[in-house]
Amino acid sequence: MFIKFFIFFFAFISGYLTISILPRMTFTDLSFFISALILNPLRFFLGMIGFITTVLALSHFVRSLVQSHKTLVIDIILFLAFFLLIRFSVLVTILLVVFSIVFGILTFGGGNSRSDEGDS
Repeated sequence: MFIKFFIFFFAFISGYLTISILPRMTFTDLSFFISALILNPLRFFLGMIGFITTVLALSHFVRSLVQSHKTLVIDIILFLAFFLLIRFSVLVTILLVVFSIVFGILTFGGGNSRSDEGDS
């Protein structure tokens, strides 16, 4: 339980730092966003490191939601509380959540199935 709160706190802080490092991204100024990242490679690098760590931390919650239903309420509350970052940047937060859901589902083991091994 304490580890989940720590991971959530880490994901929230990392997501906030990612949003504050990356330039403002809106639907209409996508070319400004891309040119600002190209012209400042250190900002891009630090923003992407924060983005990747946030996605990895959030994917932990997605995997625990898919794996176990014992702590379902806690995981949903922690995952929904991450939407506080929407207040700072809607598009970056949506990208974080989408990538973490996809990564969490793709890395879920699903059990001990050995479909790649043959009977012979």
